[in-house]
Amino acid sequence: MPQKRRPSHRHPSSTGCDSKLSERLTKLRSETWAERTGAVDVPGLGCDAVSRGAATAEELASMAGAWRRWGSDPDGWFVVVHGEVLARKEAGPGQEAWRRIAES
Repeated sequence: MPQKRRPSHRHPSSTGCDSKLSERLTKLRSETWAERTGAVDVPGLGCDAVSRGAATAEELASMAGAWRRWGSDPDGWFVVVHGEVLARKEAGPGQEAWRRIAES
């Protein structure tokens, strides 16, 4: 029976969450996203949304205001999901002995 090969890569994930413990960071993130969303006169998210017809300047201003309200709310929090790809290089002839030692 052939030996089953271990995959040479994995797809883990992790999360980061800002809550009341990091109020200052939540405020900073909300302001950053408000600026990205509401800035329709400089290249970026807001400008692209208007030029593609996905949103009007007024809608983006409303969204920016929502980001700011969220950032000033004491119950506001922010979660970031991190996707990762971890790859493993196949061992060369000199490395195989070290792997056997490590696995024993």
